[in-house]
Amino acid sequence: MIVVAIVNPYLIIPGIFLFALTIIIRGIYIKSARDIKRLEGLTRSPVYSHVSTTLNGLASIRAYGAQQAFRDQYYTYQNDHSATWFVFLGASRTLGLLADWLCVAYLAAIAAVLMAYQHGITSGSAGLAFASALMLTGQTQFGVRQSAELESQMTSVE
Repeated sequence: MIVVAIVNPYLIIPGIFLFALTIIIRGIYIKSARDIKRLEGLTRSPVYSHVSTTLNGLASIRAYGAQQAFRDQYYTYQNDHSATWFVFLGASRTLGLLADWLCVAYLAAIAAVLMAYQHGITSGSAGLAFASALMLTGQTQFGVRQSAELESQMTSVE
């Protein structure tokens, strides 16, 4: 960010805007991901419990011919868990997509400012600013995704 600001101080404004939007989007994602992860934990427990119960009583299940009933119950539990897991994956991918869009918008703003002020900036400085901004956006995306993933994994420990 410092290299970009040295080339053109006006580039600080899109950077601050990007940072603020990233923090807001991460906050919204964390609230929803925390609840989804709790729900996923609640739907995962019956799957494990059912498998354990089925394995412990396998001889009785076969003796009474109740295999289909246990299989149907397992499918019900597994479908519930898979649905919540799919919602969690969708929310995670949405966070990634929004982070990508924000970074593309930031890079577009930098390119526009560099082209608007092309007379006062050398091509080497513009290239350095754009390359630095590209690295910064990659690091921002990685940081947001990892911090959000850490938060959601800590929720599953609860």
